[in-house]
Amino acid sequence: MNKNNKNKNYNDVCLTLFPFFFDRNREVFYKKNNSLKLNFLLADETQLNYSFYKIIRTLIKNKSKNLINIEGMISFLDLFKSYKKANLYFKLTSKINFDLIIENYNFKNFYKNKINSSLINRSKLEIYNNAIKKIIDLYKIKKLNLYSFEYSFGFYLIKQFKKNSNNIKVHGYQHGIFYKDLPWLEIISNINSSKDYYPDYIYAFDKKIINYYKNFFKQKKIKYISRPKKISEISKKIKYNYKNNKNILVLPGTHDAQEIVKILNDQKNNTNYDKFNYFIKFHPKMRINLNKESKLFDVEKIDNMYFEKVIISPTSTIVYDMIKLKKPFHTFDIDHKLKYVSTIPKF
Repeated sequence: MNKNNKNKNYNDVCLTLFPFFFDRNREVFYKKNNSLKLNFLLADETQLNYSFYKIIRTLIKNKSKNLINIEGMISFLDLFKSYKKANLYFKLTSKINFDLIIENYNFKNFYKNKINSSLINRSKLEIYNNAIKKIIDLYKIKKLNLYSFEYSFGFYLIKQFKKNSNNIKVHGYQHGIFYKDLPWLEIISNINSSKDYYPDYIYAFDKKIINYYKNFFKQKKIKYISRPKKISEISKKIKYNYKNNKNILVLPGTHDAQEIVKILNDQKNNTNYDKFNYFIKFHPKMRINLNKESKLFDVEKIDNMYFEKVIISPTSTIVYDMIKLKKPFHTFDIDHKLKYVSTIPKF
């Protein structure tokens, strides 16, 4: 923690996950130079999934002004209490023991594994409970700015900040594609205390998306602000050449990279498969080692490349950029995932 930050009243705080949305040491998502940046190195590990080595590297690299790593506010007592609470939860879930049979298949092990993995991730957040209270009291926080407010990590932060202060206003920023059937958001909306998990302000990419949010939340007290999305550099650099070009650019999302690589590998028996070269530009948070023999190539830069087709994850906001730039694209159809965009790639 920067010593100059300790006795300063910031009033508002911004959730950060360094190095994402930083240009070197300058935060570029919220563009609030004077706000306190509350940085998470661990969270529930679905955001960063850093190894201990990467955490140390991040701490060394991160010299950003007005930033603190919240893990520095966690005490050994916080860790012990979190451990005890997690053990209690696991004792309760161990009593869940019933068969789930669908079309003669028993999904018992599947749902038990999902429950346990979800519980593990949720338990990791418990270590931050007291640290968040300390942050609010120390810096007199009255405003929380965050993205991912539609997901479980965002729900946790909103509830904790509101629980520890009646005066805090939560400003939620759209980051990914918003869809009314987002599983986590849909579940939260069906509980009696759902307002405890909602932001007070929502910044969306445009007026059309604001209407989507309004139709979903149906909360008159939520205020909406249009905040145009910055067009991604990758979408600007995409160039096409349709003559004798067999290159296809593939852009996976954060959470579907493995499924997309599998879809491509499953196309090997397709007669058209060998006619193309598949260049995959992975999301910075998710990279996969590729087998070069399968004609899948990991690419970092596309500045001097031309493509016949571009295929994008159905959960990537790059589709917004491509529509604005009027560039043609396809999206993957992943049968077990929600279809946020419904154009299917053809090989």
